[in-house]
Amino acid sequence: MTLLFIEMWRRTLEHEMRNTLLIQHTKIDLSAAELLIDGMCNAVLELNRELRITKSESRFAALLFYDQLHQFVQQKLDDFMFSETNALYFAQKRMYQ
Repeated sequence: MTLLFIEMWRRTLEHEMRNTLLIQHTKIDLSAAELLIDGMCNAVLELNRELRITKSESRFAALLFYDQLHQFVQQKLDDFMFSETNALYFAQKRMYQ
């Protein structure tokens, strides 16, 4: 019985370690991608499934000539569309999600 418990514990520990390593590797990949995108773009916005801004971005505010402390959180992406065609496209896409 003790050997079975030790074997189960070892397998559980091995599984947790493997998952931890996968999570750390994924985080490293994501941070590298974020750094690359951040370096190539004037502003990067994080959006939720309703295409609403989830995190305030000071560089986005600067591009729109707003105060850098301006909060855009929960505003819809199509609120910033210049073209009405683009705004309608994103509004329709949001309706079907």
